[in-house]
Amino acid sequence: MKKYYVRDEGATVITDKVLRVIIVAVLFISLTANFFLMSILCICLLILSFGTKLWAGAGLNHVTASLELSEVRAFPGDPVLLSVNVENKKLLPVSLKIELPSSTGELHSMESGVLSYGTVKYDWELTFEKRGIYTVGPLNVSACDLLGFYSVNGDFAEEREVVIYPELIPLREYFPFSREYFGDQKSRAFAEDPVLITGTRDYSSDRPSKNIHWKASSRTMTLQEKMYAPSAHVKAMIFIDVEGFQKADAAAEFEMMLKAAGSLAAALSRKNLVPGLMVNGVMKGDQFPMLSPDAGNQNIHLLLEKMARLTMEYSPEYEKAIKQQDIKGNITCMVFCYALDEKINKFKHSQQSVDIIICKDDFLPRGSSEARIYNLHELFA
Repeated sequence: MKKYYVRDEGATVITDKVLRVIIVAVLFISLTANFFLMSILCICLLILSFGTKLWAGAGLNHVTASLELSEVRAFPGDPVLLSVNVENKKLLPVSLKIELPSSTGELHSMESGVLSYGTVKYDWELTFEKRGIYTVGPLNVSACDLLGFYSVNGDFAEEREVVIYPELIPLREYFPFSREYFGDQKSRAFAEDPVLITGTRDYSSDRPSKNIHWKASSRTMTLQEKMYAPSAHVKAMIFIDVEGFQKADAAAEFEMMLKAAGSLAAALSRKNLVPGLMVNGVMKGDQFPMLSPDAGNQNIHLLLEKMARLTMEYSPEYEKAIKQQDIKGNITCMVFCYALDEKINKFKHSQQSVDIIICKDDFLPRGSSEARIYNLHELFA
């Protein structure tokens, strides 16, 4: 059984050690002098002193606490419901104070008494305003005797991680990639592969009935049809160059760039085209800096999570790993950077199809056959 250190909540006649010694001395004198009322008073004070200390010491024994989050991944501003359940599995009632720290700097607290074999539940609604990785917990639970003379502290439940994706913002319908990715899909004559099923959707009467997914329809009680991946498809790769932002100390531009990159990835996923991702910055949680492109939409959450974990700290090791990648085939690279520099110019010469989006307002060379170059603000609605 885990042991807890009992501390007093302030010097009183009940908790002060010197006063307890004096009470014992007075008790001895009272007994020898036959002062029975004084003796009874001293005995009551000693029983109260040691009894409340033992009560507080046993306060956290057979007490369990759990921490639950309604969502562990969300967007900025989305409410995340946090629930704390505390159960007292013993006959002795306790008075509890629960504190819940978080990496945002907020400290949530609640006080309540828990009866014998009782349960209490606390709910807090958390909101996170910025992209990033946040931690909640552990729970700090303090138990004291019902008179409040002594208390004992203990940590319950492990830290929980909350991933906040970059904010998704509306993009212009005529932004540079619309001609390639959001044009008329029929003109490309992509054939659907009946083996590569990427998901289901509501059945439309203008679609062949052979595409109906009967098992999914029986579960949802509505007609569902299978979604197939194309047998050939355009692939895209997003490359985020952190080095330029770090050198310019452009934190605000870095966050705006991540919003645009995440919004672009989400828009492409709705067209059944999820780009891959390459970053040369440190990510919280020791994540791998690359994600391969995929035809379905199952990778969009992984991509947004990597963007949530990305920091504005350049990593030479990740840069080296990216250079070792051999990007070939029908892949369009979309480079998000702070400004055009020697490294970006070298990268655009090494790829067949490159779109470069820069954050710094600068003169942009147009009409290049090797790459299309745009300012970041050209993407926004």
